This record gives sequence, structure tokens and C-alpha cells, in this order.
Amino acid sequence: MAQVAVVIDTCVVIGFLRGSEPDKTCFVKLLKSSEGLLTAVTVFELLVGSERDSKKQKAVTQLLGFLGVLPFDKEAAGIAAVIGKKLREQGSVIGTRDIFIAGICLAHKLPIVTGNREHFARVPGLKVLSPAALASSQRG
Repeated sequence: MAQVAVVIDTCVVIGFLRGSEPDKTCFVKLLKSSEGLLTAVTVFELLVGSERDSKKQKAVTQLLGFLGVLPFDKEAAGIAAVIGKKLREQGSVIGTRDIFIAGICLAHKLPIVTGNREHFARVPGLKVLSPAALASSQRG
């Protein structure tokens, strides 16, 4: 049976680029199995974060050539708006970009692997995976 694709959060990509575990093992598994996807928001965050360092920028650009990217489209924006409203009503606000990423995940019915479980776990209906759990799993 085919595995479900997984959205890779920005912090996991950064951990991979730094060689940090368990992010490195998790990322490599997803890359080898072609199950890892990024969001357009993560691409933005990676490009902004690497703009002052040409080595980092080159590494990010090369990496982006190997991964599919999910768009922040009308459907994802609508879902993100609902998430933002619900979280505000609960007094449990998270960052706007995290809300956008969650909206993309839910629009595509995909889980996210992140080291930022505290924020993403607040999003109703979003399956959140830890890099450590995925790194030690039988995936890929």
C-alpha cells in the first residue's frame, strides 16, 4: 500500500540543512520515498531566511528542485481564515504563516511533520507528526 504524502514544515528543513537529528533522518526518508512536500509558505520562509548567505541560498535553491510545492490557493486561504477565527475565539492564536501552512495541509488532507507541535496541535483536524517518530518509522 502506498504511503500518504507528508507536508514538511520549515523547521524540519532547517534542521536538515544544519544536520540536526532527528530532522535529518526524517527529511532524508521523505526525500528518498518521494513522499515529502513543501508549501509555498515554507518556500518563502526558506528563501527569506537564506537571502543574506549565498551558501545557504544555494543549498535552499538546490533542495527546492527535489520537492513538490503545494500552493496557497483560494481553498487553502478559506480554510486558513476559518482556522484563524477559531483559534482567536479560543484565545489560542498561532503565527499567521503557521495558519497558512495548516490551511494548505487541510486543503490537501495531508499531515504535517514539524518540531513545532505546540502550535500545529491547536489546529482542529490537522494530523501532526514529530520528526523523531517519522525518523524511526518504517516509512520509505
